Amino acid sequence: RSRTSLFLFAPDPNKVNGPPLDIHMRLSNPELTLDEARKIMEMLRGLPPAKNREIVIWGGQVFAGAPVEFYTNAIKILQSKGYRVLADFKSFLKPEEMVAIMRAAPTIIKPNLEEFARLFGLSHEQMKGQGKIRYVAEKAWTLAKEYDIEMLIVSMEEQGAIAVYFNGFDVDGRKNYSVIHV
Repeated sequence: RSRTSLFLFAPDPNKVNGPPLDIHMRLSNPELTLDEARKIMEMLRGLPPAKNREIVIWGGQVFAGAPVEFYTNAIKILQSKGYRVLADFKSFLKPEEMVAIMRAAPTIIKPNLEEFARLFGLSHEQMKGQGKIRYVAEKAWTLAKEYDIEMLIVSMEEQGAIAVYFNGFDVDGRKNYSVIHV
């Protein structure tokens, strides 16, 4: 199934601590048309600037027929307005599409173990198991640093999750990242 509606909730610049703006767009069919993609981008450009670094979540199923550039451009527009973006990968994304989204440097990325494994050309089973936790943590740390992602969370089913997060700069001005396993 694919989406046929887009719901967007954004802060209302005219109402301090009030309810958000509720923007709804009904799509003509599950395939995103070029005209609909343009309208969505116009909607994003028309959003008020974020006041408190609000978070936008790109999760659930993506629009059928939408090129990966649609998502990377949306991420860049939202970030230019001060929003933080959480990208929740989906299992049908190709590794090159996941990499393109990471290049847009969303604030948070949350792949599951299967999606994370495919980034490295591995199967879910090759990444699973207690002996692989350190391997997953090292790979997640490398990706977070390489793509300037503030937090990368890999959900690992019964093994919990690995979270890599930016925690400031060292004395030489390099970014520090920490890793936790929960």
